Amino acid sequence: MAKKGAKRASKAGGRALPGDAAPRAGGSGGSGGRGRTGGRGRGAEGMPPPVSLDPVVRAIENLRRIRTRAEPKREVQEIMTPEVARLRHVKAALGGLDEQWETVVPPELRERCWPRGVSRRVLTVATDNAAAMYQLSMWLRGGGEVALRSATGQRVSRVKIEMVALEEGDGERGG
Repeated sequence: MAKKGAKRASKAGGRALPGDAAPRAGGSGGSGGRGRTGGRGRGAEGMPPPVSLDPVVRAIENLRRIRTRAEPKREVQEIMTPEVARLRHVKAALGGLDEQWETVVPPELRERCWPRGVSRRVLTVATDNAAAMYQLSMWLRGGGEVALRSATGQRVSRVKIEMVALEEGDGERGG
């Protein structure tokens, strides 16, 4: 499409025809991103004007300048607000059991297993791999469940272990 516009412009003696498809920076005249007022166009902020005299190359350079935009800057609070709300939700679902979990469960299991919630005195524990699931199961059978029950003041009658698939950036892990 840009080739047709370039051919039309060359037939018209270098002037652009009304139906030209060659994109222009900022929607103003083709003077390197500068409009009638001499100011810079929208997409030409901080970028030098195109160096090529070929209209096709100039159109491609203008498209590159317009399409590559930096990601808008977000405030830290804007990013952290949903995470804080999610953590509050997880903490409320655990009802304070996360502190007892930290004191009773061995550190090597805490790295790969985490509490997700309590429902009807059943503590749900999540893990992301089968080896950790097996180790947690063996720890619970070896007296860990009794220790967890006594630390929580009999609010937990049994522990259910779930396998979860975590992907990068997944906010499923709580506690």
